Amino acid sequence: MLFAKCHPERSEGSRFLASLGMTRFRITFFQKLFIIVAILLFPYVSYANNPYYELAAEVLERMIAKAAYKSETKILLGSWAAEREAAIQAILAKKSYDPKVVDAIRANLETPQKALLHVEGVEMGARLSTLHSKWEKLLCSLAQDEAVVRPMIMTATQLVQKELVTLTQNPAAHQNLLHYYREEIGKILEEVRTHPGRLEGLSEVEQTLARIEATFQTSMKPKEFTPGAKEVMEETLTEANLKLQRSILFLEEAMSGETLGNGVIPPIAAGGRAGVSLKTLRVVQNSTQQYIDRLRSLSQLIDGYSFSLVSARIEGIELEFLLAQIRFGTLEAQQFSFHQLVRYFNTAKQRLPTDVVKEMLANKNQQFRHYVVESYKKEGALPAPILAALDRELFKTRLFFPGEKEFAEAVETMVALISYSEETALGKALLLAEKTALERVGLVRALGHVDSHYAFSILLEVLPTLGRREDILFRACLEELVNNVKIHRGGRIQRLRDVLVPLLEADVPMQREVILALSQFPQSETVIQVVRPFLSHLDPELRAAAAVFFLDKEPHLLYELVKLLELPPQALSSEAKLLVLSKIKENISEISLLKNSLLYLAEQDSSVTVRIEALSLLAKSKEPQAAEGLLSLFNEASGSQKRKILIELLTHFEDRSTLRKTLKKIVEFYQDPRYQFDLFDVVGQEHALSQRLVSLKNDPDVLKYIYSLDTNSNPGLREFIAVVFQ
Repeated sequence: MLFAKCHPERSEGSRFLASLGMTRFRITFFQKLFIIVAILLFPYVSYANNPYYELAAEVLERMIAKAAYKSETKILLGSWAAEREAAIQAILAKKSYDPKVVDAIRANLETPQKALLHVEGVEMGARLSTLHSKWEKLLCSLAQDEAVVRPMIMTATQLVQKELVTLTQNPAAHQNLLHYYREEIGKILEEVRTHPGRLEGLSEVEQTLARIEATFQTSMKPKEFTPGAKEVMEETLTEANLKLQRSILFLEEAMSGETLGNGVIPPIAAGGRAGVSLKTLRVVQNSTQQYIDRLRSLSQLIDGYSFSLVSARIEGIELEFLLAQIRFGTLEAQQFSFHQLVRYFNTAKQRLPTDVVKEMLANKNQQFRHYVVESYKKEGALPAPILAALDRELFKTRLFFPGEKEFAEAVETMVALISYSEETALGKALLLAEKTALERVGLVRALGHVDSHYAFSILLEVLPTLGRREDILFRACLEELVNNVKIHRGGRIQRLRDVLVPLLEADVPMQREVILALSQFPQSETVIQVVRPFLSHLDPELRAAAAVFFLDKEPHLLYELVKLLELPPQALSSEAKLLVLSKIKENISEISLLKNSLLYLAEQDSSVTVRIEALSLLAKSKEPQAAEGLLSLFNEASGSQKRKILIELLTHFEDRSTLRKTLKKIVEFYQDPRYQFDLFDVVGQEHALSQRLVSLKNDPDVLKYIYSLDTNSNPGLREFIAVVFQ
């Protein structure tokens, strides 16, 4: 027998029992029953015409072939799983297998030791021998290496854990972990509560989620969450989680029910489980599967959270612990955890997953984001164009704030640049259906930054396939193509035109963007003839775009743009209004003539962005109503909009009343916990702007206000006050 050849010291009778962790002399009735069942489930039959053994043989063939051509045949356990998965995926790319068969193969080929047990007794020898005559020796060598390799990996893991003692001994670090779990569990609870694929008929799921949420909410109230209640709470969570896991299994069974059209009608539970009625329930299958996946993620998080309630150890939750320090810890803890994460995945011979990279680059501490990017630079593993692009996107994260669309896009672009690092991988990832729209925007931006013929061609090919439902992605793709053409021009202008002109027959949002894109290049007679009819189009947004197209050669069209401001607020989209305002700002110096129109827009429009832009334009004429309007919008504004308001106020107004109010808004900004960064670095970076506030140094009311902030611990605020009022 093959296993006996590798381990001659074991008798044939003891070998199988040893593989089950038993001896020949202590076998209970249940152990005998288990052995009988195990033997029955391990068919000693030919693999011919059997998908299970066919796939197993192909996977082993690939792995043995790879090992045979290596100078050293050892495959570390960490990479054995990776090699096995790579083999499975390569096979699945050419031929489909039942997912249950694939999962069984993963389990039975989990380690070289298990692979040996699996091969034994199956007619694979002849097939494997045709591949490599010494396949037995190779597989035995890999199995025997297990005893050598496992201690190496365990040692590396223990080293990482020992270095984490610095954090685990810090009570704040453990609270960060609990905070992390609460935040993640809260997100998923909210998600599954509103998910379109949730199965309303499953009362057990609903009851379990309600119990989990009630326990979870209790843990967030420090006064009620006493040390003595921790174990009771853990038991409650554990019990609820077991029910949740049973519900997940039931949902998976239901998913294999009768398929009708594009939907699924899950069958009534086998055995008539109480509280379940699914006779008329219809849900979209993909949506239901996503719901199940989120429930599974919730179950895993609850396991970690309930464990963390009663223990400060990190065994089994190292990754979550490190991510918690990155999300909530001090800069020092963030830097420490970043390096531990790198070691964590290097030990497993894996790249940092995109979710982990995103967690670091989406951090609200800009100093930490800068530290991560600089670490990649020092490592020297990324090409120079990628590093330059990372710097550009890093700067965007300073201009915008967590929670803003531009910040999210910049983060996704950085994640794409780091995770794929070259154009071919970026192009393939862009075509993956499971990517979210925001992830694909990041991939598009990354391809645009690569600035190669291949990247340009991929974006050009993808653009026409993006319809109304992906308008954000369409705009991003078009913007990157336009930027690329501006740099290279030549034949690329005509290639882009050839793609854009047919799109003028598409949906209105796309038409507007296409016309604006065409306006940025020399205008051929053919394009002029195609665009001119849009000047009299019924849709005001298309008229606006056409007016911008012809504005350089026909300046009178500027008045047509001004008239658009007088339309009812709902007539134009926010994007169109911002376009009109930007063109007015570029071409009209006497802004005071438009005072009434701008004030009407600032008062009536539903978009805060449009209202701020209208008031910013009016602020150029130093209109007091513009200052009052900007100050009143401050609390409604996002982080980057707040900064814009402050800069507009400091740039255009010198009266003490406005400056006093502006100073207080700056202090509010510093003290807002959502923006934990050095505001002075951003708002006060222009010397002239910070000097504007110096005129308040002798103002008694201002000095009294400043003295009241003397005990504030915010270092950025203290520096700001020291520089301006020293």
